[in-house]
Amino acid sequence: MQDSAKRILIVDDDQEIAEELGQILIEEGYNITYASDGLKAREFLGKNSYDLVLLDIKMPGLNGFEVLKEIRGKDIHTKVIILSGSLMIDKYLNSPAGALEKGEGKALGLADRLLAKPVNPDLLISKIKELIP
Repeated sequence: MQDSAKRILIVDDDQEIAEELGQILIEEGYNITYASDGLKAREFLGKNSYDLVLLDIKMPGLNGFEVLKEIRGKDIHTKVIILSGSLMIDKYLNSPAGALEKGEGKALGLADRLLAKPVNPDLLISKIKELIP
Protein backbone atom coordinates (compact mmCIF):
# COMPACT_ATOMS: atom_id res chain seq x y z
CA MET A 1 0.00 0.00 0.00
CA GLN A 2 1.38 3.38 -0.97
CA ASP A 3 1.58 6.19 1.57
CA SER A 4 -0.24 8.43 -0.91
CA ALA A 5 -3.33 6.19 -0.90
CA LYS A 6 -6.52 8.04 -0.05
CA ARG A 7 -7.85 7.17 3.40
CA ILE A 8 -11.46 6.03 3.78
CA LEU A 9 -13.30 5.32 7.03
CA ILE A 10 -16.14 2.81 6.65
CA VAL A 11 -18.69 3.18 9.46
CA ASP A 12 -21.24 0.36 9.51
CA ASP A 13 -22.44 -1.98 12.24
CA ASP A 14 -22.95 -4.75 9.67
CA GLN A 15 -19.47 -6.28 9.55
CA GLU A 16 -20.18 -8.28 6.39
CA ILE A 17 -21.24 -5.19 4.44
CA ALA A 18 -18.29 -3.19 5.77
CA GLU A 19 -15.81 -5.88 4.78
CA GLU A 20 -17.34 -6.28 1.30
CA LEU A 21 -17.10 -2.54 0.70
CA GLY A 22 -13.61 -2.48 2.14
CA GLN A 23 -12.39 -5.24 -0.14
CA ILE A 24 -13.73 -3.44 -3.21
CA LEU A 25 -12.00 -0.23 -2.16
CA ILE A 26 -8.72 -1.90 -1.20
CA GLU A 27 -8.61 -3.38 -4.71
CA GLU A 28 -8.98 0.19 -6.01
CA GLY A 29 -5.94 1.26 -3.97
CA TYR A 30 -7.63 2.98 -1.01
CA ASN A 31 -6.42 2.73 2.58
CA ILE A 32 -9.38 1.48 4.64
CA THR A 33 -10.26 1.77 8.33
CA TYR A 34 -13.40 0.21 9.82
CA ALA A 35 -15.59 1.52 12.63
CA SER A 36 -18.40 -0.72 13.84
CA ASP A 37 -20.52 2.11 15.25
CA GLY A 38 -20.78 5.85 15.63
CA LEU A 39 -18.82 5.97 18.87
CA LYS A 40 -15.84 4.21 17.26
CA ALA A 41 -16.15 6.56 14.28
CA ARG A 42 -15.99 9.55 16.62
CA GLU A 43 -12.87 8.09 18.24
CA PHE A 44 -11.13 7.46 14.90
CA LEU A 45 -12.10 10.89 13.53
CA GLY A 46 -10.65 12.51 16.65
CA LYS A 47 -7.28 10.81 16.16
CA ASN A 48 -6.89 10.53 12.38
CA SER A 49 -7.73 12.34 9.19
CA TYR A 50 -9.66 10.71 6.38
CA ASP A 51 -10.31 11.79 2.83
CA LEU A 52 -13.77 10.25 2.89
CA VAL A 53 -16.22 8.60 5.28
CA LEU A 54 -18.75 5.98 4.16
CA LEU A 55 -21.43 6.31 6.79
CA ASP A 56 -24.37 4.07 7.63
CA ILE A 57 -27.40 5.67 9.30
CA LYS A 58 -28.87 3.08 11.66
CA MET A 59 -26.20 2.09 14.19
CA PRO A 60 -25.94 1.63 17.96
CA GLY A 61 -24.36 4.36 20.06
CA LEU A 62 -24.26 7.38 17.80
CA ASN A 63 -26.29 7.02 14.62
CA GLY A 64 -25.04 8.23 11.26
CA PHE A 65 -26.88 11.54 11.50
CA GLU A 66 -25.19 12.33 14.80
CA VAL A 67 -21.76 11.38 13.44
CA LEU A 68 -22.31 13.57 10.37
CA LYS A 69 -23.39 16.52 12.51
CA GLU A 70 -20.22 16.12 14.60
CA ILE A 71 -18.02 15.95 11.52
CA ARG A 72 -19.49 19.15 10.12
CA GLY A 73 -19.70 20.83 13.53
CA LYS A 74 -15.97 20.34 14.05
CA ASP A 75 -15.29 21.69 10.58
CA ILE A 76 -13.58 18.47 9.53
CA HIS A 77 -13.05 18.77 5.78
CA THR A 78 -13.77 15.13 5.04
CA LYS A 79 -16.12 14.10 2.27
CA VAL A 80 -19.07 12.01 3.48
CA ILE A 81 -21.18 9.50 1.59
CA ILE A 82 -24.22 8.22 3.46
CA LEU A 83 -25.05 4.60 2.70
CA SER A 84 -28.39 3.38 3.93
CA GLY A 85 -31.20 1.03 3.08
CA SER A 86 -33.33 2.33 0.21
CA LEU A 87 -36.48 2.36 2.36
CA MET A 88 -34.72 4.59 4.87
CA ILE A 89 -33.53 6.93 2.14
CA ASP A 90 -36.99 7.07 0.58
CA LYS A 91 -38.44 7.97 3.97
CA TYR A 92 -36.14 10.97 4.31
CA LEU A 93 -36.12 12.18 0.73
CA ASN A 94 -39.89 11.96 0.32
CA SER A 95 -40.98 13.30 3.70
CA PRO A 96 -42.85 16.60 3.75
CA ALA A 97 -40.87 19.56 5.04
CA GLY A 98 -40.69 19.56 8.80
CA ALA A 99 -41.75 15.92 9.12
CA LEU A 100 -38.28 14.60 9.84
CA GLU A 101 -37.35 13.93 13.43
CA LYS A 102 -34.36 15.39 15.28
CA GLY A 103 -33.18 17.53 12.37
CA GLU A 104 -32.20 14.47 10.36
CA GLY A 105 -33.23 16.07 7.09
CA LYS A 106 -30.82 18.91 7.72
CA ALA A 107 -28.09 16.37 8.48
CA LEU A 108 -28.73 14.69 5.15
CA GLY A 109 -28.01 18.01 3.48
CA LEU A 110 -24.59 18.00 5.12
CA ALA A 111 -23.57 14.82 3.31
CA ASP A 112 -21.74 15.03 -0.01
CA ARG A 113 -23.61 12.06 -1.49
CA LEU A 114 -26.44 9.70 -0.52
CA LEU A 115 -26.47 6.13 -1.85
CA ALA A 116 -28.89 3.29 -1.22
CA LYS A 117 -27.78 -0.14 -0.02
CA PRO A 118 -27.06 -2.51 -1.50
CA VAL A 119 -24.80 -0.19 -3.44
CA ASN A 120 -23.55 -0.98 -6.91
CA PRO A 121 -19.73 -1.19 -6.60
CA ASP A 122 -19.13 0.66 -9.89
CA LEU A 123 -21.47 3.48 -8.80
CA LEU A 124 -19.77 3.70 -5.41
CA ILE A 125 -16.30 3.89 -6.95
CA SER A 126 -17.40 6.55 -9.43
CA LYS A 127 -18.91 8.70 -6.65
CA ILE A 128 -15.78 8.32 -4.54
CA LYS A 129 -13.59 9.34 -7.46
CA GLU A 130 -15.79 12.41 -8.00
CA LEU A 131 -15.28 13.46 -4.39
CA ILE A 132 -11.64 12.51 -3.88
CA PRO A 133 -9.94 12.36 -7.29
